[in-house]
Amino acid sequence: MRTAKSVVIYLLILILELIRLFSFVYVEKMNINFGSLLDFTGILVLFLPAIILFLILNNEKEFYKFLNIVVVFKILSIIGFYLYWSSIVTKLNVMIRDLDRANMITYILLPFLISVVDMFILVFSLLKEKALCKSYQ
Repeated sequence: MRTAKSVVIYLLILILELIRLFSFVYVEKMNINFGSLLDFTGILVLFLPAIILFLILNNEKEFYKFLNIVVVFKILSIIGFYLYWSSIVTKLNVMIRDLDRANMITYILLPFLISVVDMFILVFSLLKEKALCKSYQ
């Protein structure tokens, strides 16, 4: 049951995932310590939800069961955000005192927005998988 609405939502989620991943790669490219095998492997693993969404976009009936993998990635991403948020709280007082708005946007606002997008993708994936499971079986 592919509708134009679901295709647009899949495309939007795919575009958001790719923007997030390419921005992450761009920021990490400027990091001097970046370049170990583990870093590159981690980036490849982060591309997995985008690849799954692309597969679902092409053939929803065949690959809808992979939405559960996207859900797991998004849950881990949200947990990672809250762990990151707890570690950045100590630096928050220094940033507010120095009025370093650029760092506040980079280290606080951007991860928060990414977490909100991840929560949207998580809820959409859960609801869509449930609906598709009922319709295809």
